[in-house]
Amino acid sequence: MDSQHNDIESLSRIREILFGAQIEGLENQLLLVKEEISQTIRLIDQEHQKKYNLLHELLNEKTETNNQKISQLQESLEVLKDSMSQGLSEIENALNASVNKLETQIKDTEARFQLLIDKNLELINHNKQHHEILENKVSTIENTKLEKEILARWLTDFARELSTNDPGQYD
Repeated sequence: MDSQHNDIESLSRIREILFGAQIEGLENQLLLVKEEISQTIRLIDQEHQKKYNLLHELLNEKTETNNQKISQLQESLEVLKDSMSQGLSEIENALNASVNKLETQIKDTEARFQLLIDKNLELINHNKQHHEILENKVSTIENTKLEKEILARWLTDFARELSTNDPGQYD
């Protein structure tokens, strides 16, 4: 029994001596890939945040501009009411229609910007999920001793996932 245990231990040492450098090299490569993925995701998150901020800023500017237009139209309406009595109902109807149109445009613009903001948030969340999946897979590799063949197959699947941008397809 001790002989068999010693043989297994000797075989394990021989395997470590023969493949230790290769495994260490693969682990180092995986760490580099993990860092590159993390950096890429950080850059994507920053870019999405910039886009989100820009869209939010544009929405605020457009809303402010449209609110100013509405205020100006409402002021014009008051001036016309004071200075003219004849044709007042026609002018008032025309201005109210313009105000309603602008309000509709504002609501439509706000809705479109909100959709863009929501889509960007979905993209950010998708990228975060993708990042977590990749981190979990890298963590699995770091915490598990894999045989050479299994490691090669996993790395091939991992490369396919990166090229198709579809995490989890080869689990």
